[in-house]
Amino acid sequence: MKALYVLFIASLMLACKSSKLDASQNNKASLKISDLESLCPEDGKCTVRLLSNQELVIKADEFGKIYFDTIANKSKSVVLFEYSRNIPEGLQDGSYREEVIFEIEHSISSVNLKNNELGQLKMLYGRHCFCKGYAGYYYVKEGNLILSQKKGTVDFDFNFKIKEVPQVIAKIKTKDK
Repeated sequence: MKALYVLFIASLMLACKSSKLDASQNNKASLKISDLESLCPEDGKCTVRLLSNQELVIKADEFGKIYFDTIANKSKSVVLFEYSRNIPEGLQDGSYREEVIFEIEHSISSVNLKNNELGQLKMLYGRHCFCKGYAGYYYVKEGNLILSQKKGTVDFDFNFKIKEVPQVIAKIKTKDK
């Protein structure tokens, strides 16, 4: 009787199998971004990353200043580029950071957008510093983005200009090795 009980428990354990996401079921789940090819200013560090299966949600605070959040969405991903200036030792309030954030649809294989068309990607530029009146997020309205998705890898070449505030980064380019 004990042997039957052990056999029954063992068969239950083998029958309970957790489901796994297979790349063939959702080939966009393994989306990645290429390495940065564009030059980063020598006084800082540049990074680019992909927030897979996320959607960009743009919000505004009570003063009309925009900011963003992300929510889960299996059909989209968010590209986040960041330039952070090195802070001299002992200097307070010396941090400086620029960001470019935009959303991509997994179903699109290539995009070539100019100027106001960039709004289709919910594209934002962020400037973060101790510079009153010049920090915050801004919509990108002037520029050119060429983006492609091949074999699960995102590549892009982006030139842009922000009229509202000074900027350090004006070109971002990735390239698959």
